[in-house]
Amino acid sequence: MEDNNMQEQVIPSVERKDGDITYCSFNRTTMAGKIKLANATGEATFKAQALKDYVAVKDVVRHIVPVKGVLCERTVLIMDDGDTVGFVSEGIVKEINKLSNIFGPPTWIPPLNLKVVEVPTTQGNTYNIKIKE
Repeated sequence: MEDNNMQEQVIPSVERKDGDITYCSFNRTTMAGKIKLANATGEATFKAQALKDYVAVKDVVRHIVPVKGVLCERTVLIMDDGDTVGFVSEGIVKEINKLSNIFGPPTWIPPLNLKVVEVPTTQGNTYNIKIKE
């Protein structure tokens, strides 16, 4: 008789290191994709605090960066014109996941018009996303 009881599968944890790419919404195997990825994981065009208007976001990259001695996941929004803005924020991760569930995963064509808003929380500040047509 076949045993239908599900066995819990133990999956070893993956140790992250600085520079690891954890998500990329575009093809990064072509030369153009590699260049786009290298630019996205470098210094952002905009600092999060400077982004005050709606921007046309097309792609998303997540990668590991050190912040004050701790490895964190950084989310980079890539705009239709190639400009970028980066965040180390759980709020942005949740918002991008929500948008992916509603609009499908990026690459978004047409791009989504997004605005990042800093929101106070009981534990400091986080970032949320507003969208418009």
